[in-house]
Amino acid sequence: MSYASLLGEALRNWECQELAGNLVDTVAGTPMVPNGAPVYGAGGPTAWLPKAVQMAPGSHFTAGNVAALNLLPSFTYFCWVRPNLAGNQMTCINNTQLQLLVSAGGAAFAFTGNVYVAPGLLFLDADWNWFAFTRTDANNGTVYLNGGSLAVVMAGEIINQNLFAIGHDGGFNNPLTGRMAGVTVWGRDLSAGELATWVLGPAGAVARRRRGSGKTRMIR
Repeated sequence: MSYASLLGEALRNWECQELAGNLVDTVAGTPMVPNGAPVYGAGGPTAWLPKAVQMAPGSHFTAGNVAALNLLPSFTYFCWVRPNLAGNQMTCINNTQLQLLVSAGGAAFAFTGNVYVAPGLLFLDADWNWFAFTRTDANNGTVYLNGGSLAVVMAGEIINQNLFAIGHDGGFNNPLTGRMAGVTVWGRDLSAGELATWVLGPAGAVARRRRGSGKTRMIR
């Protein structure tokens, strides 16, 4: 499946649009509601996502009435994140019951209070990472980080929330420290190959900034 096909299938695709001063859902054309003082327009992760949101302490975004994100039995959450691991932040994506977790201990996904950890998948500190979680059915999922993956056995949780938020946990605590861009949700579990296609983007290659230089490198 092509990048364009995956984009057409996405239920939500939030991107930072500096002129709009917000995270805008390119599927529905509606912005998230900002809280706190996030900074728009920071350098993004790829050539086609040139802008990102720098999360200020306590800042987050919310979007109500998103019952379509009550996804059963399968779904995929994806995002680009550039964390400051020294900030000990946790949440990257959240709708109260569903949380992508960022920590120095590795990638993880929290679902209705149960945390599924992939300790061998470690984030690059102060650099861009792509992070995803796919749920195949009520008992099986996979955590992805920068191409690595780990299958997890789940506990059959059921989703029943209409609030989707980005940048904090369900109690509005543990705010994300760092940048984020390209938050996307699908209503099925994408394969590893489909996620790789999404990461490579519309041109088939990621133009990612190399740390410590003003140059870019192409990753195929």
